[in-house]
Amino acid sequence: MANIEITGKGIQRVLSKFDYKQAIAEYIWNGFDARATTVRLDYEANALGFVAKIEVSDNGYGIDRAKLSEKFSPFFDSQKAIEIESPKNTSAVHGKNGVGRLTFFKFAAEATWRTVYGEKKKHYEYFINIKFGSINRYESPDSGIREVKKPTGTTVTFHNILPDIIEARLQDELIPFLCLEFGWYLELNKDSGHALLINGQPLDYSAIIGDTAHFMLNHDDTGNAFEVQYVRWNEKINKEFSKYYYIGSDHTERFKEFTSLNNKGDHFFHSVYIKSPYFDQFRFKGGIGENQLTLIGGNRMDAVFRFLHKWLNNYLQDKRKPYLKQYTDVLIQQYEADKVFPTFAANSWDGMRKAELENLVRGLYEIQPKLFLNLNIEQKKTFVRLLNLLLDSEERDRLFAILEGVVELSTEERQQMSELIKVTRLSRINHTIRMIEDRYKTIDGLRDLLVRKELKANERDHLQQLIEAHYWIFGEQYHLVTAAEPKFDEALRRHIHLLRGEQPAKPVQHEDKYREMDIFLCRQDVLTNEIRNIVVELKHPALKLGEQELAQVKKYMNVIMNEAQFNGANMTWTFYLVGTDFNSKGEIEAALDNARPHGEPSLAFRTGQYKIYVKKWSELINEFEMKHKFLNDKLQLERKLLYQPAATATETVQKVKRNTAARQAD
Repeated sequence: MANIEITGKGIQRVLSKFDYKQAIAEYIWNGFDARATTVRLDYEANALGFVAKIEVSDNGYGIDRAKLSEKFSPFFDSQKAIEIESPKNTSAVHGKNGVGRLTFFKFAAEATWRTVYGEKKKHYEYFINIKFGSINRYESPDSGIREVKKPTGTTVTFHNILPDIIEARLQDELIPFLCLEFGWYLELNKDSGHALLINGQPLDYSAIIGDTAHFMLNHDDTGNAFEVQYVRWNEKINKEFSKYYYIGSDHTERFKEFTSLNNKGDHFFHSVYIKSPYFDQFRFKGGIGENQLTLIGGNRMDAVFRFLHKWLNNYLQDKRKPYLKQYTDVLIQQYEADKVFPTFAANSWDGMRKAELENLVRGLYEIQPKLFLNLNIEQKKTFVRLLNLLLDSEERDRLFAILEGVVELSTEERQQMSELIKVTRLSRINHTIRMIEDRYKTIDGLRDLLVRKELKANERDHLQQLIEAHYWIFGEQYHLVTAAEPKFDEALRRHIHLLRGEQPAKPVQHEDKYREMDIFLCRQDVLTNEIRNIVVELKHPALKLGEQELAQVKKYMNVIMNEAQFNGANMTWTFYLVGTDFNSKGEIEAALDNARPHGEPSLAFRTGQYKIYVKKWSELINEFEMKHKFLNDKLQLERKLLYQPAATATETVQKVKRNTAARQAD
């Protein structure tokens, strides 16, 4: 009996980092570290699914009896010293200090090693036993050593399996874990015949392979040929990261190192295996910065290696692009589900703004995914809404300074980002031009409804439908509370819900509460908490406006004035009466004259926070023409080419309701 030179406290520290899956994996790694080409994992379960025995066996070189104390007596006791890691530049030896051999009690109470090793052309067999109750002592009597005719190798049998390690867990948890742990290693050594068998069947890790390619790459000037195997993994492989593996002509790995796209935060997990006689005499270390010529074999400074690295880096970049484009769909969907994006109204303009923001997020992710790595929900919202503010301002070029404060950008990434900002700016310009064009089409359609009598346009089916879709005519930033002639009860309910997200406490109490309005718009200024409301009354093109129509609008105003829920101190109300012309009695002209001292064109009545305007359609059209004259002159729009008259009033309305200038109900 011998003691293991590590304290119980030290063992507990290292084992705290392991679960049963990692513990079993360590025993498999011990086999491959012993130069085994085949490692077997076998387990037996009863009818109830409880596991009675687990066994790991290999055909490696066994454990030399003379080195037993080195294998089972690790002499480090600090947390840092006893960590088990993958080596940086070779896959030949995985384990460290033998600590992995002490992890069995994560899933069993006892472990027995039967090992066969070679010495002076003879093979010897002996056993080692460790029990949970005496984890820092192992038994291996000298009397147990005997000469055998068996091949070298080691079998570790685990008894008294813990009751929670049932067969279903091995299938559902352990096997997927082993795929992520050993898939890359089995790919690396498949030409050498390496295999991991689970109850006699090769481990099937095909489910974690997202993409693969196999091809030959030639350096024409020297005739060097490289056999390349590319693998993209669907998941992050355990502890190995994304690497290049350089393999000699004897199928043996010579060196490995990170690829240029390792750890970019983009879930593009990959491995690249490069096999060539070129690596047989290659000097991987000490080549960078050397000026001396290498007489035998190549180094990192020679033209062949530089060609290989540049070509493979470009290849990975090309492979990454479509993957990132596909992954951005997942990112956008997740951001939508988490409500990361700001709220956009359900209209064409805001739809364009939303699409532009999404495209910027996609573009930034494709350039530098680390920008979106390890952010919580609030950080995502802050970042994305900052991007939105930059898009809506003239400060887009400040994006460089802001993002470089978050993550370092390479020269190539800066160039890509510059192009992205140009594209988003051009996209906004194009959408704006398209929207202005469609506004002109809308105004031309409105003019047709008013002037072309053969269209037989009416108030309800045509004028009201057009204004409902294009209420920017009365205010750019207003929300459509209601349209299609709702009664005041319904209008009030929608108004309160829009502003406060709640139902009104009481119905409208007024004799005219069942009157109907054509268009009801509302705008809430968040900074000043001012609520501005617009009510529009539209009249048939053939009807001339007079006292009767003005009185109808005043009744709307009276209903609102008598309702406290409509009359906050921060509320203003503007009413529009719109028609083709005034009647000959001079009633509207008289009202306009009475209100003239207020100095506002078209104002017919004012009291407190209430105003009534009477406008002709021609005035609204002329106001549009004046506001857009500068843009029209600059863009040199060909109006005749933009607008194509429709055959009917209904067709006219349908055409302009679908264009980009339309602002649908929120």
